[in-house]
Amino acid sequence: AHVIGGHRTIDDVIVPAMGGIQVVPGASGVERLAHLGDAEREALLASFDSLHRQADFILFDTGAGISRNTTAFLSAADDIIVVPVPEPTAIIDAYAVIKMLSREPDHGDMFLLMNQTGSRQEAERFASGIAVTAHRILSVYVDKLGYVVTDPRVGAAVRQRRPFLLAYPNSPASECVASIRDDVEMRRNAA
Repeated sequence: AHVIGGHRTIDDVIVPAMGGIQVVPGASGVERLAHLGDAEREALLASFDSLHRQADFILFDTGAGISRNTTAFLSAADDIIVVPVPEPTAIIDAYAVIKMLSREPDHGDMFLLMNQTGSRQEAERFASGIAVTAHRILSVYVDKLGYVVTDPRVGAAVRQRRPFLLAYPNSPASECVASIRDDVEMRRNAA
């Protein structure tokens, strides 16, 4: 909100977090951020250019739903990771995001990361359903990135205000994230 209002630069609002991560926080409950005008949205996207020089990766958490802001952020990304849970409404929303992006002329590569799954088999079933449907109906390729199982230690870490990867590095959810990390590194090295 301060960056959009012109009161701060993007570099001014970066907050260091655990694990060497730096966060540019959003503003909760600020309606203006949900309804940016074209000029404000473009200025905000342009302000992220300075972050490219400082970071190996930049992650945008756009949250659920489709808006012009979401479309603009996702269209600006090199890679788009759609993160649904295995529930019918979330699967429909994930497909809607993929469909919306398939209409954008220059969208990045799309990936699915199933979250809060009961098992690898459940994640595979839902991810394959989305990927096959997107390919058949939209002629879009969506790669399966992996899954994170439901794990009570994630909630415990949230209550401790710590990343679950640091609080419980050997938990099932952390092992899933480590597997995804290894797969991404292998893909990067192969490219």
